Amino acid sequence: MILPSLQDKGRLEGVRINAHLTTEQSKTLLKFGKLKNLTLEFASWNVVDLLPTWAETISRTLTTLTLYVRSLVSKIVSFF
Repeated sequence: MILPSLQDKGRLEGVRINAHLTTEQSKTLLKFGKLKNLTLEFASWNVVDLLPTWAETISRTLTTLTLYVRSLVSKIVSFF
């Protein structure tokens, strides 16, 4: 996982990650305190549950938060 190697980058302003993370991996996000832009794709409930706590940490700098989820359709739907 690349998140631990990024957490010490003081000038890092934006992150876009596949956020389907475990509870322990989600806690790594708490160490990113200076982000301006954050995109979480396919966030697990572990990440979603952590958002209120994390929001307190990054609220001074965060200007954009994007949560991206796309449902997969397993059947082709036709309209005639």
